[in-house]
Amino acid sequence: MERIEAPLATFKKATDRLDRADIDYVVFGGIAVWGYGRRRWTRDIDLLVKQADAKRILEELGKEGFETEERDHRWLYKAALDDAHIDIIFEARGEVTLTPQLIERRRTAEIDGYSFKIMDPENLVLVKIMATKEIRPADWYDALSILQNLKGSFDWNYFMEQAPPQADKVLSFLFFVEAFGADGNGDHLIPPMIIEGLIDIYLRGQSTSKRRYA
Repeated sequence: MERIEAPLATFKKATDRLDRADIDYVVFGGIAVWGYGRRRWTRDIDLLVKQADAKRILEELGKEGFETEERDHRWLYKAALDDAHIDIIFEARGEVTLTPQLIERRRTAEIDGYSFKIMDPENLVLVKIMATKEIRPADWYDALSILQNLKGSFDWNYFMEQAPPQADKVLSFLFFVEAFGADGNGDHLIPPMIIEGLIDIYLRGQSTSKRRYA
């Protein structure tokens, strides 16, 4: 099988610059998924940053030779150097922003000899669940691969604490995993109590909505 490559050296040049400037960020998206064992083609690296730092990030990357762009002041700036593209995101789908908790939970991943600060697997799965849409079905398969590769070490208790605001979409994903994600031994990846708990949260939310609009 042909090895999938990405301009990791240039990505690392960018993140090293932010580290030297003492700017907080977390890598998510496709490169973070690489860090958890699924290597699929990706054209860019996604950095979740604080909105207050976004313009300074463009300045720092400009000093490294990147071309920069304030693409959308609501959520996205961009930078590029040669064939490396960087998405500087300050609000991801699902109203995900860079919080102290996300910074604290970052993990360090070694990818082809380069070290990156990536999003913890539990929040990355939630981001992937919320990001999926018709034109990008790979997100749920990214999330599925994380569960498969981290079986036994995935923090389901923390995941359960974060999931309720998106209980309906999270449940849809978990049923998808139950249908397609069993390991080679036929064992399921999702603890039954997680699905049962989210069903209860979802039904209580539906009941509240019915009373509100009755």
